[in-house]
Amino acid sequence: MKSLVWLRTAITVLLLSPFLQMPLTGKVFAIENNINGFVKTTANYRDEFWYIDQVNRVKYHLSDEKTYLTFVKKTAKGIRQKDLDKFALGWKNIIPLKDADGDGLANNFEQAIGTNPADKDTDKDKYSDKEEVLKGYDPVGNGRAKFTFSFSNKNKGRLFINVDNKGSIWYINPADAKKYFFGNPAEAWTMIKILSSKVKYEQINSYRSISLQKTTKSAASSNATDDTSSAKEAINAGASAISLGDIARAQTFFAPEMSKSVEHTVKTLDQESRNAFSLILKNAKFKKDAPDQITFTSQASFRGKDKEIQIVVKKIDGKWLIASI
Repeated sequence: MKSLVWLRTAITVLLLSPFLQMPLTGKVFAIENNINGFVKTTANYRDEFWYIDQVNRVKYHLSDEKTYLTFVKKTAKGIRQKDLDKFALGWKNIIPLKDADGDGLANNFEQAIGTNPADKDTDKDKYSDKEEVLKGYDPVGNGRAKFTFSFSNKNKGRLFINVDNKGSIWYINPADAKKYFFGNPAEAWTMIKILSSKVKYEQINSYRSISLQKTTKSAASSNATDDTSSAKEAINAGASAISLGDIARAQTFFAPEMSKSVEHTVKTLDQESRNAFSLILKNAKFKKDAPDQITFTSQASFRGKDKEIQIVVKKIDGKWLIASI
């Protein structure tokens, strides 16, 4: 039976302008089923792999390692190590490309979890790192690995980039709420095939499809496209920093005169509200451009009515920065 769940997060925020304060409601669409994260469909005896974004009601078709990399750039969210530690660690047996200590755990996996790639028993407790990982114990400390059940369930299906550990990529598997390391593109593609749950295409047919294929553009439009991409990257990076509550980093993606407003906004909002506000920013779409200025728009619900939010990004001293919202 399909369940119908409405999620609505009320935000009251000083919109990033020194002069305007307005209440916003970050509205999330209805969830009609529990499909989320990486899934697999079968058509003409061929497996097709998708990522389902339940919140935004969209799907991404992943056909190879290249589309996976594009997908990561588009969708992965930044996360701190202290929050990543709240997830239980999952592991799947794929052949490691490099395994210095021969324990069955790849070097890059061990570096990502903090164990020594050249030592089978990092914490010297007479249990190998792999054995502790498989049995849910802490391979770099004492006792069982700790995790937060509610936080894990809340983030099922999400893809994270660890901003404190050289950008290591982790996927929260909806099946067990554990975090799985996505190493290099080849390893990640193998993990997607292993972790994808099987569904019928009819179950995801209603989701809007987002293309991950790069289209060939003319030389005449190349610079304009690059500028638009750079401006959008500034919005996404600023949104991620706000979501993380990192004031100093967020300020680097806004015009200098916005610094105090950014600080006020981050300090005023709780985590849930920052996430909702970040989503509004990341959903921004290109509207128009002018010399050294590009305007994007997004949607938010204001006092029960959908309103258009305008985001202006300007090129200041050679860098694209958010100038007003």
